[in-house]
Amino acid sequence: MLTHYPSGPFSSEKFERFLRELPASVYRAKGIVTFTDTAARYLFQFAYRESDFMPVASPNRKPSPDVIVLIGEDFSASDLRERLAGLEERTD
Repeated sequence: MLTHYPSGPFSSEKFERFLRELPASVYRAKGIVTFTDTAARYLFQFAYRESDFMPVASPNRKPSPDVIVLIGEDFSASDLRERLAGLEERTD
């Protein structure tokens, strides 16, 4: 299992491509992400090689941080963490 806290938002197209290109040994992925090309944050689920995105409502409380969780076995966590970090858009 790999848990990643992004330091910046993603391009939605690049993030969806990342999910499609995950190794077969990653069975499931889930989390909350922010995209550069939409105003909403999204809850995403990835299972059986299919992904689903749902906008997250903004309640009147402190928002939770973006997070990506990859679940599987025998995959290179360091490689996937590097790929995710490479997709993050810098906001500074």
